[in-house]
Amino acid sequence: MSNVINFYYVDEPYGEFSNFTAFPIDIEGKTWPTSEHYFQAQKFAGTEHEELIRSELSPMVAAKMGRDRNRPFRPDWEQIKDDVMRRAIRAKFTQHASLRNLLLGTGDSILIAGFSIKGDIPKTVLIRAVGPSLAPFGVTDALADPQIVLYRQDSAAEIGRN
Repeated sequence: MSNVINFYYVDEPYGEFSNFTAFPIDIEGKTWPTSEHYFQAQKFAGTEHEELIRSELSPMVAAKMGRDRNRPFRPDWEQIKDDVMRRAIRAKFTQHASLRNLLLGTGDSILIAGFSIKGDIPKTVLIRAVGPSLAPFGVTDALADPQIVLYRQDSAAEIGRN
């Protein structure tokens, strides 16, 4: 069985894989502070919003700007967003040798980007996972049936599953 590597927070192991880490990428003649900046800004390519997001110092603020439904998303966003993310990630790992080496060092491990939801107030969360649908994009050995398991933070007890 393959090793599983969970990552999310930039200051934890493998946090470098997060889109919020400060690894600038150069795409189409522009330098983007993070892959998150690039991804969010492409929702508004060719508009003033694209440059506003690119020039934002914080990737968290850039993400919030990109999720702002008061800004006009480009009409083809749903069709191109996966390609935009692939372009950003490819740039990040090809333009930074240390990241490429870290990624290659994971071997056949399963990489899982995870997150924590904290607090006492109930929250509604929408989570999307893709598995076999990645095959047309050249991803081999995609998970046939991606699973989501929820755990209590205080006891690590499983509280939910798919």
